[in-house]
Formats: sequence, C-alpha cells, structure tokens
Amino acid sequence: MKTVKVELTGAGIDKAITDLEKYKSYLKVRSVTYRVLLAQKLKEIAKGLYESAWYNDVIGDGKTTGESMPAMFMTIENSEDRTALVVNNSVAVFIEFGAGVYHNTEPFTSPHPWGAQLGFTIGSYPEHKVPSKGINPVWEFEKGRYTRGTEAQMVLYRAVRYLEPYLEELAREAFND
Repeated sequence: MKTVKVELTGAGIDKAITDLEKYKSYLKVRSVTYRVLLAQKLKEIAKGLYESAWYNDVIGDGKTTGESMPAMFMTIENSEDRTALVVNNSVAVFIEFGAGVYHNTEPFTSPHPWGAQLGFTIGSYPEHKVPSKGINPVWEFEKGRYTRGTEAQMVLYRAVRYLEPYLEELAREAFND
C-alpha cells in the first residue's frame, strides 16, 4: 500500500494529486497483469481437467479420454477493460454440461450449477421433450447404436473453483515491485 503525504499548500496539494494519478495508473496496469496471470493459471488448470475428462460413453465402445479427445484450444483475450479465457472446441460445452439421459437428474433440472441459469436443462432441447432414463438410440451415418451419453464433466467450472488457492500468490506476483 502506498502512502501519499499532503503538504497543505497549493504546490503540496498539486503534488499529492499528481502522486495519486501516478498510483492510479500503477494500479490499473497491475490489475491487468493480475487478470492475465489469473487467466493463464485458469488455462493451465482447465487443460489438465480437460485431459482427464471423458466423453462418449457408448455401450461396447467405452469412454474416450485424454489424447484421443478433440483438441481444446484456449486463448487469452486481453484489453484494458477485460481479460477472457476463450475456449474453442467441438465438445467443450458438451463436456461442461454433459449429454445423455442415463446420467440425467430430474427433467428440467441441470447437474451443472449454472445449467438452468444458462438455459441448458434436461429435456429443454429439442422442443422440451422430457428424456427417459436408460439407453437411447443414436442414429449416425444411417446406422443405429445405443448410447448412455456423457456425464457432465464441468471442466471450466471446476477450473475456476481450483483457482482459489492461487489467488493470493498471483496477486503478490502482479502487485509486488
């Protein structure tokens, strides 16, 4: 924490205002640094969680994990006002929220904490058809097979939760000179 001393003269007040403006600029730059460090750590944690996630629990085919999963590309977009971790992958939302009635909770609920808030609930798509438990057919390339679907992996949600122990350490790194 910086201390700004004020001499109660015209020149002293002007100097204090200048010192405060410099400190404000310093904090702004360091805040951006902190956001970027958080996004980098979040990216690292999410990568590990994604590599240990699984999907496509198909009867007879087993689970697909790790290196055999589609690549998850993560980039950090940064501006003066915001920093975002952008995830681009054909299965990222699928992994995050899960799919498949075998693992479902009650209709129109979501096992993901933000599922209902974001409009992703069991049976909400397509056309509010309430799915049943058990195995359901999936048609692919004019050939039917049965799937139990994928249980929600919540990779990004869990990554944010796992970030908490690093907050103080990253703040020290960002704000210490």
